[in-house]
Amino acid sequence: VHWMPRRPAAPFPVSRPMTFTVPLPSARRTLPPASTLPDGPVSVTKNGITVTVSDVRLSPARLRTLYQGQRDLTFRLDIRGGQIADDNVDVTDQQRFYSPFSNSPTVFMGRIGRIQRQLSISRQGNSVMIRSAPPLSANFTITDPYGTALLPETASVRMPQAKQRTGQNSLPVWVAPVTGAGRGTDCVRMQFHVQPPSRSPQALPPDPVAFDIPVRVSPDPAP
Repeated sequence: VHWMPRRPAAPFPVSRPMTFTVPLPSARRTLPPASTLPDGPVSVTKNGITVTVSDVRLSPARLRTLYQGQRDLTFRLDIRGGQIADDNVDVTDQQRFYSPFSNSPTVFMGRIGRIQRQLSISRQGNSVMIRSAPPLSANFTITDPYGTALLPETASVRMPQAKQRTGQNSLPVWVAPVTGAGRGTDCVRMQFHVQPPSRSPQALPPDPVAFDIPVRVSPDPAP
């Protein structure tokens, strides 16, 4: 560090270089070495739901604020037997609903799975029964090998439009703006919830299923 006198003094350093040493606490790695993780798609099956994560890549640095994410983490996500149910997931391409007050589609986020779980409407004769379940509030989280959260609280994991699905793999590419990721981010931990379908129209949907998947980050940068 150099320092110089305030203006209108001469605008050049007047001190010798000064060195400051700041002790940092040791960080314990919570994920296994990336070399021990599969170098390809990772599939996990729970309660009849199969989730596959693949093609995890980290983009070059972006000129954005910390709240918007310094880089983009892209990945392919295939869910069989349910739908994503986290609040900070933008499923624009999967679920569109038309507002009764407008001709344009109203886009909801992953809360649709939570709304379906909270309400069950059935009709018996001339009466309508509405039952509710305890609310669910959960977010899609992404952490680095040391357990540090990479996804800003104000950001959302989004899926682009279907027209952007190109190449040999037809699965959509999800985009997560992350902060604090870099060369040392050789793998990440994804935690999210999937809503199973209801067994009958009158019954409340079952509880969302939590998934905890460590995946390897490809050394090839994302576009």
